[in-house]
Amino acid sequence: MSISEKQILRHLPFRCFYIDASGVVRYDNHSKATLGCPVETLFEYNPELYKAWVMESIKTKLSQQKITTSVPGRKRIRLGVEPVAGGAVFSMVDVNGSETVTGEDNLARFYTTALDSLDDYVYAFDRNGRFVYVNQAMRRLYGIDIDPIGKQLSELEYPEKLSARLNAHIASVFASGKAVKDEVFFTSRTGFSAFFNFIYSPVLDANGKTALVVGVSRDTTTLVQDISVLKNTINATFDSVKEMIQVFEAVRNEHGDIIDFTWILINQRAQERFGNVVGKRLLAHNPGVIEAGIFDHFVEVVNTGKPMDYEKRYRAEQFDGWYHQSAVKLGDGIATTTTDITARKQSEDEVVKNLTLLKASESLSMTGSWEYDRDTDLFYCSAGMYGLFKLPCDVSVSTAIFLEHALPSFVKQTKEFIRALKKSNTDLETLIEFEIDGQRRTHRIRVSFTDDAQPGKLRVIGVNMDVTTVFALENQNRMLIRQGYEDREKQQLDLLTSTFNAQEEERGRLAVKLHNDLAQSLYGLLLNLKSMMPKTGEVWSATHENARQFCVDILKDAITETRRISHQLTPSMLQQYGLQVSLEEMIRKFAPHFNIGFDFKGLQDKLEPYHEIFIYRTVQELLLNAVKHASAKNMGISIARAMERFVIEVRDDGKGFDNPNETKGIGLAIIRAKLKLLGGSLELSSGKGKTVVRVLIPT
Repeated sequence: MSISEKQILRHLPFRCFYIDASGVVRYDNHSKATLGCPVETLFEYNPELYKAWVMESIKTKLSQQKITTSVPGRKRIRLGVEPVAGGAVFSMVDVNGSETVTGEDNLARFYTTALDSLDDYVYAFDRNGRFVYVNQAMRRLYGIDIDPIGKQLSELEYPEKLSARLNAHIASVFASGKAVKDEVFFTSRTGFSAFFNFIYSPVLDANGKTALVVGVSRDTTTLVQDISVLKNTINATFDSVKEMIQVFEAVRNEHGDIIDFTWILINQRAQERFGNVVGKRLLAHNPGVIEAGIFDHFVEVVNTGKPMDYEKRYRAEQFDGWYHQSAVKLGDGIATTTTDITARKQSEDEVVKNLTLLKASESLSMTGSWEYDRDTDLFYCSAGMYGLFKLPCDVSVSTAIFLEHALPSFVKQTKEFIRALKKSNTDLETLIEFEIDGQRRTHRIRVSFTDDAQPGKLRVIGVNMDVTTVFALENQNRMLIRQGYEDREKQQLDLLTSTFNAQEEERGRLAVKLHNDLAQSLYGLLLNLKSMMPKTGEVWSATHENARQFCVDILKDAITETRRISHQLTPSMLQQYGLQVSLEEMIRKFAPHFNIGFDFKGLQDKLEPYHEIFIYRTVQELLLNAVKHASAKNMGISIARAMERFVIEVRDDGKGFDNPNETKGIGLAIIRAKLKLLGGSLELSSGKGKTVVRVLIPT
């Protein structure tokens, strides 16, 4: 065997042994301690089983028999046997890692056999990156038609980038004397494709310098595929859940204190909310976790190792809602599961608001709701129901509560209601009077039956309404309505009486005028006409002419008086010239009696006839009252139309009234009666030297 092969064998990451035909170890590339020992001493687990396996291989001379097994403390190993003259070469490879290989052997013929028995690819490079050794696995990889010895990677059809990458590793090992590990995907010139996990290690010469770089590559395709499948499965599982899953690694300062966290894994749901944050710092991206107390929770979980669950209202960065978060320690970091519970919290808040509103509503409306369980004869009551019967909220309530408080006159009705409550399927309503806390209370009780979740069962839901006050108000209202009818009838009677009296007075006044003025004039005219006629044989003389002229004068006076009475009944000027001109003419006629000032606003337009007549007659009556009773020297009249009403104000400096509230004049009575019909009002204030009458009329 050449020197390079011995050097390579010493640095291989596995152990190989030569076992003679008697089952005794004659060579160990790792240690001389096993030399001369029985083969079963090499195994810590099931030694007799493996001894039988090795000896069977030597006996049958069957080469390259291998198994993979688990050994306590060694994880997984791969065993290989290659029969040779007088025994067999036995290899033991840790498939979870590599071991430093030491030892020396003078049995050169077994070195090559040991290397060639491996499924791993073993090779060595010189400083120029040329192969100086390859085992049988490497030769099969490149093909039997080519010898890799003396060739560089580029000459063996390695891709340019891969060749440069591997040459850089080789140069690094020669320069630093330190091993390099890596993993690549490679397709050989024979078309074989696989993932390879490899290690390049230095082979030192007598001076301690790197003479060669030995490499061992292992096909990890199956492992990579398994990991890929597992990773995809995990990712698919993570991404399928609705929760946000995140994994953080703690960031510590020089004192070992946690100062931040770095994202190392998030699922799809978390990425949708946070973005691509893997590798980023938590506090730089979401500083609001400090104020919310979340950062302190993270630190506590990592430091104590105790999981935490909490709910937080988070209103910072891209979030505004309620979240439930579970946090567990994972290495020197933390894994969290976060669920958006905003909708649930809003529903809970709505329930609380509704309950609060229900309590307030029941308290204000004096009502109480309940659900009755026919199986237990118990009520599940609201706070309002307990309040109606003055009961503590922790006592059980049954139908007996109704009988206990029902007044004697309502006991029979209460029993009938309870019987219907237990048996009926149709809605109920009743009115029962109770004695509660020494007071008589009237309850209106309504019951509704609805289908229960359990087939064939009904939910019995009811409400008690304390209508005591309502009943009292209804009784009072009925009394007020009755009193109102009586008052209205009295007002109508008073109005009718006032109107009748006013009409009778007006008729009497007109009768006097007709009798004293018009009738006397007509009677005088009749007498003069009789005396004016010439007697038989008498001729028309100056006497007759004087009588005729006297009759003419009487007729003129009668016509004038007739017009005056007619004007008093319905002023013709009001119809021809309107309200304002008619009022000004009326005031002019009263001017000899007073010094009158007047001010009219809003009367230029044509008004409703009944408004014009009422305003005209009201001013006329007030002026007549002042002439007859006030002994005033000065008067003021103002009429204005504003704010959807007419305001008439008449002022004088006369002697006034002793008691304005007890004026009994027929004129003011007529005005008040008409104002009631129009929905208006009259205000009267009087003192010495000043009287003000204010009339308000809706438009």
